[in-house]
Amino acid sequence: MQLFDSWAGSLSPDEYTRFALPATRAVLEASPTSRCRRSCSASHRELLGLMATAGSDVVGVDWRVPLDEARRRVGAGHALQATSTRRSAGPWPVVEQATRAVLERADDGTGTGHVFNLGHGVLPESDPAILAAVVQLVHAETDRT
Repeated sequence: MQLFDSWAGSLSPDEYTRFALPATRAVLEASPTSRCRRSCSASHRELLGLMATAGSDVVGVDWRVPLDEARRRVGAGHALQATSTRRSAGPWPVVEQATRAVLERADDGTGTGHVFNLGHGVLPESDPAILAAVVQLVHAETDRT
């Protein structure tokens, strides 16, 4: 299950704790699955630690939060699903460099995992061949167990 709370980033930490977090916890606790994925637009970095307490295995972050900072704020025991790069519309050398940079930041040695996605990075002018090359690169350089 993936729960999107894309507007959570517009809340202050106090507002999130008071209004959104209880509802998020209730939804995740009511889920019939034992492993829940949760995605959010975490443009407010201070919310990441709170989001990690909601009861999910995965916390989503957007491209504005560096993965190493997101990991630090989320803490141990959670994988990250990150809108990893918004550079999918550029030439391959630029996209390749951005993809490799994401992969380097994603591997923190804890084994908690990272779900690589493009999120808002797939623009109408994105070349499908470039997107396919990104998928091939990610598959070639990561352990997908």
